[in-house]
Amino acid sequence: MAGGAGAALGSYIDGAWTAAGEGETFAVKNPATGELLATVESAGAAEGGSRWQLRRAALPEWQALPGHWRARYIYALARQVQKHARRLAVLETLDNGKSIRESRDI
Repeated sequence: MAGGAGAALGSYIDGAWTAAGEGETFAVKNPATGELLATVESAGAAEGGSRWQLRRAALPEWQALPGHWRARYIYALARQVQKHARRLAVLETLDNGKSIRESRDI
């Protein structure tokens, strides 16, 4: 389901893209140009419920990890955000129309 501009995007649940059960979509446009960035499927109650079930199922395993190991996962996530900070800033700018400078500074 992942794709280029105008691609229909569903929900990313448990490591896989899934289609929204209710089938409602909305357009995400660049506010500066009006260009279609993507068509996104709106998640319904079924998708929300399955997300909560997955979270509840994963919680005991996460809680059983020593604090040091949980910190390693969180730091690894932070490193990925830092690594892709420029790309994330561009996406933020395209999505909401902020200047690239403001998006980068945040």
